[in-house]
Amino acid sequence: MEELVEDPRPETSQQIPHLKGEWAENLVITIYQFYCSDNGFMTLEQFIEFMDDSGILQTHAPRDDNDEPDPSFEAQLDPVTLLTTVPKTLGYEEGKVDPLAINFFQFYQLLLKITSIVYPDLYSNDETVAMNKILLESIVPLYAW
Repeated sequence: MEELVEDPRPETSQQIPHLKGEWAENLVITIYQFYCSDNGFMTLEQFIEFMDDSGILQTHAPRDDNDEPDPSFEAQLDPVTLLTTVPKTLGYEEGKVDPLAINFFQFYQLLLKITSIVYPDLYSNDETVAMNKILLESIVPLYAW
């Protein structure tokens, strides 16, 4: 399996999985740029479009007897709910006009949050493996698309 993320280096301040190499960085940045505005920020509407296109809810949600996504899982992956989980002061803010818009660093934090929701046990055991899995299953296909 391709490794797109690696464990954080001890000398870094952000102890979260890091993108591994130029190809992985370019892939995630390209996806972000596809959905963001010319000013470099992703609006709520663009984040909703990203979530719809990624198909994470459709492909990863537990289903009820009627084959509908589990409501509590669906609520956790609600784009507005997700946006409330990222620190508003993370990354750059210059030129931001929409208070709900996110920058790339906040987008990456949201990918981690989504990973923790989709694969809670795996994420609690190994954040890097879980993040790699969600990138391969839901983000790489957007790049190829």
